[in-house]
Amino acid sequence: MFGFGLGGASLGFERSGTSREVGWAGNLRIGYALRPDLVVHFEGTAWWRTFNESYGQVRWTHRAGMAAVTFYPPIERLFLRTGVGYGKLSSDPAITAAAGDETGVAFLAALGYESRLSARLALASQFEFIHQDLERLGTANLVGFTLGPNLYW
Repeated sequence: MFGFGLGGASLGFERSGTSREVGWAGNLRIGYALRPDLVVHFEGTAWWRTFNESYGQVRWTHRAGMAAVTFYPPIERLFLRTGVGYGKLSSDPAITAAAGDETGVAFLAALGYESRLSARLALASQFEFIHQDLERLGTANLVGFTLGPNLYW
């Protein structure tokens, strides 16, 4: 299996007290179908947004790489995805010591729907939630929606 998706997501922090920030989102996956209803794979996700501040542009990026499993229940075209891995939140340029790179364990939960275009190609929409424990900022969570193709071989 190989697939990717593009869309949008909202990123928020437990300790910041600020509103959620909406930005672009994407994901990429490559894996192997153990059986027709179960795929193990690597899932990479990203969120990014550029802010115009008084001192110039600042680009915030959240990335996570996870070992994941996708399960296709008997409900036609529906899938459930979960994973665990490592994530990183960074700003460019790093505007404060607290805004430098933040890393930690990331968890993925997703629900999606596939529309088959052929026996080996599907268009998948995915609603995902990523929770990450950060070293200094507490926890971050990302809620997003992506749309893209999945190729099965």
